[in-house]
Amino acid sequence: MHYLIPVDGKPHSQESIALALRVFELAGNEVTLVHVVATQEPTNATSATEPAPYESALLQAERLLELIAQPLTLLGCTVHKKVLQGLTSDSIAAAARSNSHSVTIVCPGPHSTQDLLLNGSVTAQLSQSHFPGTLVRAREINNAAAELWAVFLLDNSADAFMIRTLAPALSKRLKILVVIPDPTAMVFAAPGSPTSSEEKLLHSERIKGAKEAADSEFARLGLPYEHLVLTTRFKDWLISFLRSNDVALLLIPQAKDGGQKHLDFGLPEEEIFMKAPCPTALCRTTASDT
Repeated sequence: MHYLIPVDGKPHSQESIALALRVFELAGNEVTLVHVVATQEPTNATSATEPAPYESALLQAERLLELIAQPLTLLGCTVHKKVLQGLTSDSIAAAARSNSHSVTIVCPGPHSTQDLLLNGSVTAQLSQSHFPGTLVRAREINNAAAELWAVFLLDNSADAFMIRTLAPALSKRLKILVVIPDPTAMVFAAPGSPTSSEEKLLHSERIKGAKEAADSEFARLGLPYEHLVLTTRFKDWLISFLRSNDVALLLIPQAKDGGQKHLDFGLPEEEIFMKAPCPTALCRTTASDT
């Protein structure tokens, strides 16, 4: 597994590292740390010994990456350090594409209203940059929690690629829950919308297929897991679940072509990814996954 972690030295970016250490088994894997410096024409130094502001930013970025790399190296990771120049989201997406990183971990930072209007959120831009692999949106998690959950949203049997590619990478300390929606409960349909017996049978077969696919993948990996067939609104269930449980990662499937899957969880996957009040992962299929 190869991890790409953008950092910029600000407090919020440290949450990406903290999440990676708590949620994934990093030891023995490759980690690429990147720092993006905005493109700017170098200017002449103000003195013979003082670097220009742009050159100084590059030097500070290199020092920051060296500092962050030290504990990861001690952990047994092979750490690569890259200073990139350009627009933040474009540079990160290009790095993810060119180096075939399996997991890209970003942490949304505070944005001014003007910056959001003019440039948009970097995390939102990355969620729409359909590079292969998994995009993780980091948030602070409860490090004192006795139990942390990894929750897979499994819409159908084809989404079991998430289990195949990501479950082995998760920390063995996490408990795993697979949530499968049941559209026959009619909680996602408009009031009074009829559901035919053929539709119920189709939904029943899809739920069965998703459960069997999960059973098969976890049996092959030798990992225990729990499953839940969801018969309530997803947002209501998640809020209720988070009241008494700590979710380290909510894993969401995304269509291979980057289009909307129209999940039976009642929300587009990118909306769940951006708005869920816990760390989230947008899992993209690749040719080898299908």
